Amino acid sequence: MSESAVAAAVAVAAEYGLCADDPVVLSDSWHVLVHLRPLPLVARVSSGRPYPDGPPEEDVIRELAVASHAARAGAPVVPPSDLLPAGPHRRGGHVIAFWQYVKPSGEVDPAAAGLGLRAVHDALADYPVELLERDHEERRKAASQPPFAAE
Repeated sequence: MSESAVAAAVAVAAEYGLCADDPVVLSDSWHVLVHLRPLPLVARVSSGRPYPDGPPEEDVIRELAVASHAARAGAPVVPPSDLLPAGPHRRGGHVIAFWQYVKPSGEVDPAAAGLGLRAVHDALADYPVELLERDHEERRKAASQPPFAAE
């Protein structure tokens, strides 16, 4: 999926006048993360297939909104991109969201990570929409179950 994911991300960025002539894949798993170098921009590219193979579009919208809210409140999160509309975008069978690139800073200090997580929780305390409690695995299991139990 990496080649088509990179091509889709580069094409959407180009539609907004952004030239990413040296893209590099940072991660290739359920999502492909592509640093659209030389831009300070990362594309998270998912399958365009319906859940559970690909993300529901409303999940991507919610994720971008939550991250934006936390970033505005000063929480240590990677914010959505401000170079182009963050998304979701659909291209070549993929769902794409754009995020600001944050250069890795080395080893993670567990105490600082804990404080950062606390700051994220504090920043989301006044988020105006109820946050989901179920994780991907629970949703995946729920999606594979019939809509009613056999009696």
